[in-house]
Amino acid sequence: MPSKDTYSIGEAAKIVGSTVKTIRYYDEIGLIKPSLHTEGGHRLYIAKDLWRLELISTLRFLNFGIPDIRKLMSGELGMDQALDLQIEALETQVYTLNAMLSILHQAKQHETETKASGDTRQSLGYVSSLVESLTANAERRKQFVSAKMDESRLLEGIPQEWRDRWHGTSFRK
Repeated sequence: MPSKDTYSIGEAAKIVGSTVKTIRYYDEIGLIKPSLHTEGGHRLYIAKDLWRLELISTLRFLNFGIPDIRKLMSGELGMDQALDLQIEALETQVYTLNAMLSILHQAKQHETETKASGDTRQSLGYVSSLVESLTANAERRKQFVSAKMDESRLLEGIPQEWRDRWHGTSFRK
């Protein structure tokens, strides 16, 4: 019988603001394991498990990927390095989104100005600029990620052919 210091998966999900499905997934991929099980095999979590679930939820909210969370929790990746990488990645995304917003606002303004004349070519030109900007920013993001992968040595131990394939990939089709 569960004690008052243990929590079912449903209770744990409610406490950390997650879902049962998400916690089961984290268990399935080995990110979090319940400390105890009932005689019937149901998961039981203790305070330490809830803290880990809360940490995982917080890192996911901050857009950390599962592999990075796994490395952080295992100690393979230091928190300082992970935070620096995530800050730089998010700053790149913010720059990209701001550029996209600027182009869309300009296109909207030109659409409004040219609507009376029926000439929408300028607005279409701005939309075309947006597509070009997205392509350039995707390539810049890829270069950024590749540089950070090289700096952090995450590809060490991986066959050279795979490393070459990683560096040769592109976001464009």
